[in-house]
Amino acid sequence: MAEVRRGSRRLLVVRHAKAGYPDGVADVDRPLTERGEHDAEALGSWLVRERFVPDVVLVSPAERTARTWALASQALGDARPEVHVDRRLYNGDADTVLELVRETGGDAHTVAVVGHEPGLSTLARTLADPATSDPEEIAGLGDRFPTAGVVVLRTRLPWSDTPLGGLVLSRVVVPRP
Repeated sequence: MAEVRRGSRRLLVVRHAKAGYPDGVADVDRPLTERGEHDAEALGSWLVRERFVPDVVLVSPAERTARTWALASQALGDARPEVHVDRRLYNGDADTVLELVRETGGDAHTVAVVGHEPGLSTLARTLADPATSDPEEIAGLGDRFPTAGVVVLRTRLPWSDTPLGGLVLSRVVVPRP
């Protein structure tokens, strides 16, 4: 596996913001709540503040994920990440999400995945190397992470070579307004 020359790559695993459960609305069409809208905006501000603006974003086609990214991306100013909406992210399991990262990451420095539970927290736990990751952050991930939550993982390997258990989990954050 070839090492990346210019430092660490980051994978941002992002759960969609808080969504409602309106009567008669299919799961894929569930909208964000008012709190979810504010949290999605806070997510975008956090990405800019932390300098975690992604180069590539993988987004589930569900309304709640698409809207989360649409609101978050408003904070990015002139930055225009390459966005891929992929139906396989809609309730995709950890293996599916990892396959998409490997396929789509290319030469990107920072890749974000905006999707759903439980696939995302399972992915983060599966990718995190317990020997090199922050133990408090791994513990903070728990079994599921909250809406608008972000897990930051790092690697020096190309995305196509992303190994199970080989990334450094450095942060688990829930940006709030």
